[in-house]
Amino acid sequence: MAQGAAGTFEIPLPSDGSGIECRTLANGLSIVINFDQPILGGSASVTAGVATVGAVSYSGDSMIVPLSGVGNGQSITITCSNVTDTAGGVLSSSAVSFRTLTGAVRGNPTVGAADILAVRFASASGFAVSESNFRCDVMCDGSIGAADILAVRFASAAMISLSGNPTTDTPPTISAIANQNAVSGVQTAPIAFTIGDAESDPSTLGITATSSDQTVVLNTNLVISGSGAARTISITPVAGLATTSTITITLTVSDGLKSTSTTFNLTVSPST
Repeated sequence: MAQGAAGTFEIPLPSDGSGIECRTLANGLSIVINFDQPILGGSASVTAGVATVGAVSYSGDSMIVPLSGVGNGQSITITCSNVTDTAGGVLSSSAVSFRTLTGAVRGNPTVGAADILAVRFASASGFAVSESNFRCDVMCDGSIGAADILAVRFASAAMISLSGNPTTDTPPTISAIANQNAVSGVQTAPIAFTIGDAESDPSTLGITATSSDQTVVLNTNLVISGSGAARTISITPVAGLATTSTITITLTVSDGLKSTSTTFNLTVSPST
């Protein structure tokens, strides 16, 4: 779903149908259904719930199904049929189910205090909308603020409940990083680490890095690079340090619902 200037962010849909679209449904949404091989065509229909299918498109091994008139507080099933692959074969029909509940940013089947607190915290933090907090941009305008808080409070007061359990979600993973050394004012070589998640494509995970001492390394000088599961961090300590200091760098990976952190020590020596 497009979220203003912040970009487009996707909510993973577990195969058990427990996924919840928590953002505004006013502009509709698109469901991306991935197959195990490239496809050329097929059809999609709503076989449960309230929504209208638009013009289906295809890209590689994905079928993109636009939906409009999507009802809130329900379970929707999209059934794909007559899907043809690049070899001319016809794949078996398949179905994808998900739920809608505007404001359920924590992935629970009801909207409550935890959702309100999550959006208020995201708003107060001042961080840009990213893979880590995009669910809190409930109004999909590319920022997290008063309108999102009001939307979640309204949803909580409406007391809509979905059937079923919270969204199936396991914490993402991030590899350990050995302690590192650096020189004042000199950027380190890229330090490699890997990330992963059972329910999400690694490319959709958010990563943040923080320094325990801003007088030694500013957070803005922690640069994350790479793509997919393979990532790196490059660190530039503050220039002109007169003594050796050891600080802690924390890396956190998030799938939007749960997060996992790893830490390592960085010893920074004066330049010679």
